[in-house]
Amino acid sequence: MRHFGFELPNFRSSDLWDDTAHTAVSKDPKPFDLVLVNDEPKSFGAHVGLCLGQGLVLHLSKRISFPAVETLEQMQNRDEYRFLIGFKTVLVRREQR
Repeated sequence: MRHFGFELPNFRSSDLWDDTAHTAVSKDPKPFDLVLVNDEPKSFGAHVGLCLGQGLVLHLSKRISFPAVETLEQMQNRDEYRFLIGFKTVLVRREQR
């Protein structure tokens, strides 16, 4: 996110979900929104990915052992990601020079 100019503290997933100063809940995910999924309907311990658009999510997959691009549906077919916590839009972006 920082590489693309977004400013975001090093949040844990539950802090990210609760944050309103740097992020906002998004109903319709768009590129660069954060996606939170978990094996239970709680933000604590949630897995965080990056929305790429067209239903695709980039995330670090322990199961696959490297960064993966999957659809949200593919992710949610696995027990560890079955619950969609939600989407967050990062609000703070540096000025482009």
